[in-house]
Amino acid sequence: PEEMARARFQPTGHWTHPREVPGIVPAWHVLAPFDDSEGKGLDSTFPPDREIDLDACYAGKGRTIRWSTQTTVAGAIGLVELYGEVEFLSHCVAYATCAVTSPRTQQAQMRFSSDDAAVVWFNGRQVWRHYGPRGVHWDSDLVAVRLEAGETRILVKVYNTVGQWGFFMRFTDPDG
Repeated sequence: PEEMARARFQPTGHWTHPREVPGIVPAWHVLAPFDDSEGKGLDSTFPPDREIDLDACYAGKGRTIRWSTQTTVAGAIGLVELYGEVEFLSHCVAYATCAVTSPRTQQAQMRFSSDDAAVVWFNGRQVWRHYGPRGVHWDSDLVAVRLEAGETRILVKVYNTVGQWGFFMRFTDPDG
């Protein structure tokens, strides 16, 4: 239907360059999977909860892990696609970090979604937390945030219970 066609991020058919999605974070530094077989979820503690060191290596689930830079697909990061079998990634934690630059201090809306639970920090201050299982749906969480002039450091922690795993983020003006 016409109303669905208007809502598409990208028109159907052949295109050489994808349409830019306004306000997306184009890439993230990502680190995963940490084993959370104890089932603490977002309350589990791993080294990135204390300090972000993009050069460090850590003991991950079944292997040594390190930060890697990953490009988003329309603002989304698919962690199963990056790290392996769905069964292997049950009860795991991932971290993603980036810097967002704002030309001025401004109110904005963070549009976020995660599969499953997630917490988001801006410059070390928690701005969003979601508990429980769900799938990624674009723009499902609308969070009023303040972007400071210059750089804002963002850290996302995503817990996977079972199944698919990932997250989505973009920014709009306060009215969407």
